[in-house]
Amino acid sequence: MATSFNYMEVLEIAKEIEREGARFYREASARATHETARRLLHTLAVEEHGHEAYFEDLQQKALTSQQESSVPDLDEVTGAYLRSLAPGRIFPQARDATDWLSGQESPADVLRVALRMEEAAVAFYAALKLAMPPEWDPDHLQELLSEEERHVALIRAALRTLGA
Repeated sequence: MATSFNYMEVLEIAKEIEREGARFYREASARATHETARRLLHTLAVEEHGHEAYFEDLQQKALTSQQESSVPDLDEVTGAYLRSLAPGRIFPQARDATDWLSGQESPADVLRVALRMEEAAVAFYAALKLAMPPEWDPDHLQELLSEEERHVALIRAALRTLGA
């Protein structure tokens, strides 16, 4: 059975990835005791919120242009992979990412969770970009992918600064 993704479904998954990231970063930033980690987490929250807004805008454009169609060339393996990164798969036993925050985590622990989230987002967007038809704006998705990769680099640098 071939798996095809509806345009709106893909955008909803992308929005949820960004929403979950922003929620986690806001909560982690509010709880952070290490100033460098707090500032980084706050910056990431703001940027993830902007990414969610981008996908919301794409959804609105799709509704306006009636572009809500299936993607015929998204093969079964790619479709299954994208679905595996759907919300709840990054944090499988949690309602959302903030469930992983008990308040007892070290700054390095929080940043490791953040790194896991960002790496999952990079994987999702890279796979999506390969399957994305030109009318879905793959150039802008590449910009978002580059931002997520920058997030990975920032988090890794912060972890090195913390000696982790």
